Amino acid sequence: MTRRQGRSTGVTISEIFGFRTAQIVDAILKPLIPGLADQQLVTGLAILIAALTEWQTISGYHFNIVVYFAWFLSFTHAVALLTLDDVLTRCKGLLVLHLVAFSAVFVLFVVAQSKARTFGDVIDNATE
Repeated sequence: MTRRQGRSTGVTISEIFGFRTAQIVDAILKPLIPGLADQQLVTGLAILIAALTEWQTISGYHFNIVVYFAWFLSFTHAVALLTLDDVLTRCKGLLVLHLVAFSAVFVLFVVAQSKARTFGDVIDNATE
């Protein structure tokens, strides 16, 4: 890479590594991303279930941390699925499975948010 007046000449990564390398990386990562997306979904579902079953034994702060972490996992799952729309359109069963699981996570989020709002009532009742 040459420099003129302190600036680079604009060489891209594909020019450095070549187009063939980009195709190889794409061929490696494309099958890996659905598995990682599914892992994000299952982890978020498990975290929400654990938080909701133990919500009376943990503090409101820790409950909110867990719910925020599950939101993050759900968001990364959704972003990963946006990159794989061609896979989901080819396999309708997989699409239905993802929609059902994503809906279950959404319902758990609604329940978790309703539980988070009752923490103030639990603290007020404990101090009386």
